[in-house]
Amino acid sequence: ISEAVHEAALAGRYYFSESDFFDLGLSGVYFKKNSEWKKAPRIFVDYGRNMKPWPHAHFALQAKIRLSYLVGETLGREAVYTTKTVYTTISGQVALVFF
Repeated sequence: ISEAVHEAALAGRYYFSESDFFDLGLSGVYFKKNSEWKKAPRIFVDYGRNMKPWPHAHFALQAKIRLSYLVGETLGREAVYTTKTVYTTISGQVALVFF
């Protein structure tokens, strides 16, 4: 958590209703592990929902849950007698979207 992690992604979005959507994407993760910079690809799928406070609002609240899998190298940190590895992550995001 205390080390820098950089990520660039490309995703496609599919709306299956007026406000619900799925994202499917691929990203590249660049991170520092054991004093060495490493690169690894990550695949992810997101489920999200846009919620307007009233029908004709010019903004919405967007909530999204991501399930991702890091291919190859892990984001784990190694300590004495302990190895923490992270291949699969579940994360959430909340955003305010203006349009």
